Amino acid sequence: MNFGVDTILNTPSNSIIQNKVIRRPISTNITNNATFRNVGYRDIRNLKQIINIDIALPNGTNTFNGTDSNSGKFHIPIKIDSLCDIFLDNFTTFDASPNTSSANNAFVLDIDQFPIKLCSNKEHLYNKIIIPNEDGLGTNKFKIHKGRKQNYICTINPQTLTKLSGSLRNMSDGATIGGNNFRFIAEFVLISRN
Repeated sequence: MNFGVDTILNTPSNSIIQNKVIRRPISTNITNNATFRNVGYRDIRNLKQIINIDIALPNGTNTFNGTDSNSGKFHIPIKIDSLCDIFLDNFTTFDASPNTSSANNAFVLDIDQFPIKLCSNKEHLYNKIIIPNEDGLGTNKFKIHKGRKQNYICTINPQTLTKLSGSLRNMSDGATIGGNNFRFIAEFVLISRN
């Protein structure tokens, strides 16, 4: 334990002056071990990060590899400095195929960097995120498919993310999920565990 500056007190006792030294302990506790945490993106009051991706997938393609900013590469690395839960906050598409068939009634999203642990009776749905397709019209329209609540995706260990890569398919594991101008925007919220 560290001690602060000594204080000398003069106290009278039976007409004789006595010198007493009082040592005060100095607190060395640092709130929540802030010394060892990353200084970027979060502080002690706001323990969450938001990641947005905007991916264009023209007709016939269903994978994004994170090689540039149009396919999932971040402009600056995202530092995750503690155990975090990941939630899908919203999912928006443009020019998606309408949900008029059983193959297009949902999107199947896979993110390589997220350790998704989901079971399914279908092999192509195993460890994937299922997002209902709420677009009944399609053809050059924006549609928010999931915007009402945060859906838990997975828990991620501390690491640095430079990109998100993966795939987006329809329920029949096909590549046709939209027209020539198809794009999707996904927003993920990372909430730190204390």
